[in-house]
Amino acid sequence: MFKSLEYQNFEPSPTLNIYGHRALSQISHFVPEQFTSRAKISRKGERYKVHLEIYSRYGLFIEESSSTDPYLAIDRGARKLKEQATNFLKLRKAHQTLNAELIGKRVPPG
Repeated sequence: MFKSLEYQNFEPSPTLNIYGHRALSQISHFVPEQFTSRAKISRKGERYKVHLEIYSRYGLFIEESSSTDPYLAIDRGARKLKEQATNFLKLRKAHQTLNAELIGKRVPPG
């Protein structure tokens, strides 16, 4: 779950607030364990900008998106962050598999 969901330069409707929390909480299934996160949705003129950050012991994931529709901005940012985290986990799994294969092929000393 995202630790904080901040709104800047506008007051969100209750529906938008619930939508934002639901969309962002779904990302937690795709990120490495033990993470903290932050999301900020700001409005400048007619555009909404979403800034998402996830801090984990494996690194930092950051995504930004914008749209004239706050729901679309949230969806785009969440989708991008989910893709980034999913790619990281795939690479991590491939690396762990390769390491396990290399360790299994080592000749014991002596």
